[in-house]
Amino acid sequence: MPLGTRRSVSPLLAARCALALGGVFCLASVHAEVTDRFVLRTADGQPLGYREHSVEEIEGSRRTIRRQVITVRSEGRPTQTLEEKRIDTSLADGTVVQIERQTRVGAVRQTIRAEVGPEQIRLSRQGAGQVQSAVLARPADLRFDNGAALLARWDPKAQDEVRFSALDLSAPAIETVSYTMGGVEADGGRRVRRLTYRGDALRSISFFRIDDAGQLLGTEQPMIGSGLRLDPAKEGERFAGQVPQLIDTVRYRSPYRIPKRALDKHLRFNFERKVPSVDLVPPDTGEQRVSFPDGTVQLDVCATCGAGLPTSDGYLQQALAPTFWLETDYVPLRRAALKAARRYSNDAAVMRALVNVTIGRLETLDFAGHLSAAEVWRYRRGDCTESAALLAALGRAAGIPTKVLSGLVYSRALYHGRSHTFMPHTWVAAYVDGRWRSYDAALDGFDSTHLAFSVGDGDPRSIHAGHQVAALLETSAMTEVRQRPTD
Repeated sequence: MPLGTRRSVSPLLAARCALALGGVFCLASVHAEVTDRFVLRTADGQPLGYREHSVEEIEGSRRTIRRQVITVRSEGRPTQTLEEKRIDTSLADGTVVQIERQTRVGAVRQTIRAEVGPEQIRLSRQGAGQVQSAVLARPADLRFDNGAALLARWDPKAQDEVRFSALDLSAPAIETVSYTMGGVEADGGRRVRRLTYRGDALRSISFFRIDDAGQLLGTEQPMIGSGLRLDPAKEGERFAGQVPQLIDTVRYRSPYRIPKRALDKHLRFNFERKVPSVDLVPPDTGEQRVSFPDGTVQLDVCATCGAGLPTSDGYLQQALAPTFWLETDYVPLRRAALKAARRYSNDAAVMRALVNVTIGRLETLDFAGHLSAAEVWRYRRGDCTESAALLAALGRAAGIPTKVLSGLVYSRALYHGRSHTFMPHTWVAAYVDGRWRSYDAALDGFDSTHLAFSVGDGDPRSIHAGHQVAALLETSAMTEVRQRPTD
C-alpha cells in the first residue's frame, strides 16, 4: 500500500501504547529472582502480550529487569513481535547507577542507555548505526521506582496527591508524575490515578488498583477505540490466544459523516471531557484554534484558523535541534535535505519537495515498532509515525524548524471493512515563510479533519500522548462554519 494514498493512516496505537504501560510499577518485595507476570489485553479481554518483572541480586549490586512482549497482527502482513527489556542496575544501598532499554522488532534493534550521576544523567541511543547523546540535569525529587516507596507509606487522608519527577528514557526528558487515590472497589482494591506531564502538557494517564499490602491488582489505560488492561497472570499462565486485528482496536466510528466538499473548509469539533478532573489543553497550531466554552473543548480547524505554535527564538532554535528520533546529522538524510534547500528559493517550496522525498523513501507500509528518522531512511519502512519523523528531520536538516503533531484524522473511505472513522495519526508542523503550517506525507495532504492533541519531537511518549488525550474526549458536535453572505 503506497504511503501517498489516503489509506495509509496508521492504526498502530495499541502496540505502541502498550509499551508505555511499562511505566506502571510492580510493588513486589525485593528478593533474589522474584518474578511477577502480567498479561496485556484490550479492554474487552483480547490478549496482546505479556510483561514480567524480576529482580536479580549480584555481588554488590542489584538488577531489576522488566521484559515486555507484544504481538501485532495487521491485515496483509504476518504476525510480528515487539520485545522490550529494561534493566535498572543499582548499588547495594539502592542507588540507581545505570538504566538500559533494549527494543527489538524483527531485525531492527535499538538500545538506550543512561548513566545516572548525583547531578546529571548522561544518555545515549544506538540505532541504524547511529549513536545520539544527551545530558539531563537530575532533579532532587527524581525517582526510579515509579513512586512505589511513596505509595507504600502514603496516607490519602493526610495528603491528597503524591508527586515526583521521573525519567522518560526514550525521549529523553524529565517528567512529572502525579498519583491521586480513589475509593475502595468491589474486590477490595484501592483505585489510583496516574498522570504524567512534560512541562504543562499531559503525556499519559492510567488507572491501577493496589491491595492493602501495596501489591498491584491490575492496570487500565484509556485508548482510542479499545483501552488496554494489564492483569496479573494466573499461576503458570503466559500469553496465549488469538491476537486481535490492530485496525479494529484503535479506531472509532464518527458520530457524524463529513462530506468530501467540507474537508478543506472551516470545521468545528466540540468535545465533552470523559474525565472532567483532568486538565488537558490541545495545542494551537497554524490551522487549529482551541477554546473551552462552558467547560467543553472546542477545536476550530481550517487553513488559517490557528495562531500557530510559539515563534520565540528559543522555541524555533529547539525546533531545529537534532534529537534521539530526528537525527539531522545522518549523512544521507542531510544530503537530501540540503539538495532541496539549494534548489528552491522559499521554505514552502522546500517543504513540498521534502514531502516528495519522504514519500519516495518509504517503500513498505509497516505498523510495527517505532523508528527514528535515520532508521526510516535506512530500512525504508513505517507508517504515518515514521513518515512524520523522517519529514521533520529533513526539514530541520534543511534549516526549517519543525515539530511533530499527533492526534486524530477522519477517514471517509472504506478501510478494513469500515468507513467514516477516526483513527490515530501523526504529521508535521513546519515554520515556513513566517508562519507555522502543517504537512502530511503519509496521506494525500493536510485537511480540516486533522485534530492535533500533542506536540513533540518524534519520541514515542509525545506521539502516544496525542492519541491518549484524544481518548479522554467524547465528540458532542461537528459543524461546518460558514460566513454570512454579504449584501
